[in-house]
Amino acid sequence: MPAWSWSSPRRLARSRARRPGGGEHTAAVLAAAPVPVPGAAPVPAPIRAPAPPGPARALPRGPLDGVRVLDLGLGVAGPWGAKVLADLGADVIKVHALHDGYWTRTHMGLATNWGKRSIALDLKDPAGREVLERLLATADVVAHNMRAGAAERLGIGYDELRARYPRLVYCHTRGFEDGPRSRQPGTDQTANALAGTEYEDGACRLGAPPMWSRVNMGDTGNGFLWATAVIQALYHRERTGQGQKVSTAIINATLLATSYAYSLADGTPVDRPRIDARQRGLSALHGLYRLAGDDWLSIAVLDEAAWPDLCEALAAPELLADPRFADATARVARDTELRAALEPLFARRDADDVVAAFEKRDLPCELSVDTFGAALFTDPALRALGDVVTATVPGVGTLEQAGVLVSLADNPGRVPGPPCLAGEHTRAILAELGYDAAAAAALVEARSVLAL
Repeated sequence: MPAWSWSSPRRLARSRARRPGGGEHTAAVLAAAPVPVPGAAPVPAPIRAPAPPGPARALPRGPLDGVRVLDLGLGVAGPWGAKVLADLGADVIKVHALHDGYWTRTHMGLATNWGKRSIALDLKDPAGREVLERLLATADVVAHNMRAGAAERLGIGYDELRARYPRLVYCHTRGFEDGPRSRQPGTDQTANALAGTEYEDGACRLGAPPMWSRVNMGDTGNGFLWATAVIQALYHRERTGQGQKVSTAIINATLLATSYAYSLADGTPVDRPRIDARQRGLSALHGLYRLAGDDWLSIAVLDEAAWPDLCEALAAPELLADPRFADATARVARDTELRAALEPLFARRDADDVVAAFEKRDLPCELSVDTFGAALFTDPALRALGDVVTATVPGVGTLEQAGVLVSLADNPGRVPGPPCLAGEHTRAILAELGYDAAAAAALVEARSVLAL
């Protein structure tokens, strides 16, 4: 993998901390939270008793009902996190620029803005800025992924807002770590290039070129990270009354994607599963095979006890009797030969036949297809799970998208509405902020705001 390093010595210091041994802190944990023993002396109360539960109240929108988020994010890496919070019940107000009309009708603009309300402001106009000030006074969270220094030039940097709103949770996400690269423009692909995912996926160590991937979740992964960080900061605020700044980066999400790649403390590589030069998998028993009819099957037959079942599923008793593959150690040592022996066995079987044989023996497999995503929207059984949301957007048509991606039994989230268009809710939000109809009309006329 290409060598690179974090710029912060504090990160390096943390990474070199000694790992605790198994059970090292058992006594301390038991002392902090003792368990009563029948017949023993009464157990003293813990030093920090948990707060008693508050009065029950309905949370019709979801677990974040009552939390207001101002989303000033751009692209996907910023707005996706706010969509996650909207799905969990937060009132997310998307602050658009006046020229964002086209973007909000693109597939990415639509996908990232479900369930939000939009107000379109000219933040360089004093009257537009006054609208933002009123919004800030109502916000629990402000989130953006502007380039370093941009928010400060607009007068909405963290230090300035914290002085006025100490309970505010302020989230700034970037492309790269907070260091020499923090001012560079960051994208999903550039972060994946730096993090090594393109190197690993391309089997570059074997002389192949890096593999450009559109599905490494740099942007959306960053959104999930910052949504998680904001929820943690909101919990901290509930306990202390204080807001704080949280930050994430696309590079963090892509590093998470390559977290399986590791080395010893001195940098020495370790023997670990790695993709082969043809990008068919990690080993003969954990990879892809071509079937009759040009279908592909992904298998993961990793249990030693499953080896006879695999040979039986492929109707290959000769393979089971082959001394080259007598045990797991031999199969690992002769992995290339094993793959060569398996390929013609798979190639003579069609998809229905081999999948049925695998499922009968509880062997992990799945066809590599491009149809399941579409079936999510067309299969009645899948639709009945409620995992699809539908909306009609003016100028775009009917849209369908996967809904809430997490499930909570008592306060389930829900997608609260269709994707917002730039300025779609401007008048309603202005009214909430105390502007009467005449004042709102004057703002629209002056192009301080845009209202559809």
